[in-house]
Amino acid sequence: MHRSLLLFVSSAFIATAFAQQPSPANARPRVRRLPYGLQGNVHTVMTKIEQLRPDPRKTRQMSESPVHTFMPPVSATMFYPTWVSFDEKGTIVEQGNVSPDGKFASLTRSEGNTSVTTVQLPGKAPEVSEHRTTSNAGKSTTETYRDGQLTQKTQSSSSGGGHHFEQQIFDAHGKLLHESSTDSEIEATDHTYTTTYHDVSAGPNGVTQQRKIVHQISADRQSVDHSEYDGNGNVLCTLRVSGASVVYSVMLPEAKSSCHANVYSKQESRQYLFSLYPNGGSGELFTEVSTYSDMQRYSEPETVVRRDAGGNLIDKVSFRYEHDAQGNWTTRVVSVLDPTTKDLVEIERDTRTITYYDQQ
Repeated sequence: MHRSLLLFVSSAFIATAFAQQPSPANARPRVRRLPYGLQGNVHTVMTKIEQLRPDPRKTRQMSESPVHTFMPPVSATMFYPTWVSFDEKGTIVEQGNVSPDGKFASLTRSEGNTSVTTVQLPGKAPEVSEHRTTSNAGKSTTETYRDGQLTQKTQSSSSGGGHHFEQQIFDAHGKLLHESSTDSEIEATDHTYTTTYHDVSAGPNGVTQQRKIVHQISADRQSVDHSEYDGNGNVLCTLRVSGASVVYSVMLPEAKSSCHANVYSKQESRQYLFSLYPNGGSGELFTEVSTYSDMQRYSEPETVVRRDAGGNLIDKVSFRYEHDAQGNWTTRVVSVLDPTTKDLVEIERDTRTITYYDQQ
């Protein structure tokens, strides 16, 4: 339809439209998106994390039978390496981490299909591991060496346009340590998309675990239906979401882990994450709402709140940012809800020093 319309556009209109466009010299370049929420021609990032006070929140135990299930506090931190360097194409060539107490340090350098990681612990000699990857026709093999000795081999393959993936992990002697396979199928009916995942994994003892997930999104993107099943096809949990509300939820006592479904609202600049945890006969429902000033900056929420099924606020995290001229944050202050005083208290300040290729 759009192609037919374009064919009838007059040449005079096309000439006028192009005449109104900025010249290449003055055109705004397309923003390059990089890992860790960075953008632009980044060369190096140095991150300093300062803990202002201990996090007062605790992990909540949800159930004891048949297994222990826990709900951690809303995440107040997102993983960022202490430093990371990119080449001019935006590929990571080096990244490292140092723990706040200085007792742990690691450095990974990557070149082509090989990466070398050095780990330093107090009172110990540096541990050096090397990963070598070879790929061909949808198959890849990664060999891991420690101090020059082969310790592990991982073989992965994908087929069917990426809808089938399998992986095997072996020790240095070729003994199978773990294997897994994932099949996904996408069906589209009247613009309603249904994705089915089937995971199978087994360890060296031969015990096999299977899981099936069916996730359906309506044509208007306003409804989500999420169900999970065990290896025998028995439903473990179901979450049905309409708009920004759960209209139906159920979790069987046999469920051993939480069940999640999320929706996005571009109009509200919010993400809704609905989580059903094993607790009692039908599970316990919680809702996390992440609010953004810019939905494209997925790693930079302004607030994240968690409420129980009754709408009561049980957790909250707030982020305050300062950005540079390239749009990358240089300072971030993290505050959390103190469960005792019910006040927001600052627990962390992160500072990033960023250099760019066009600055050199």
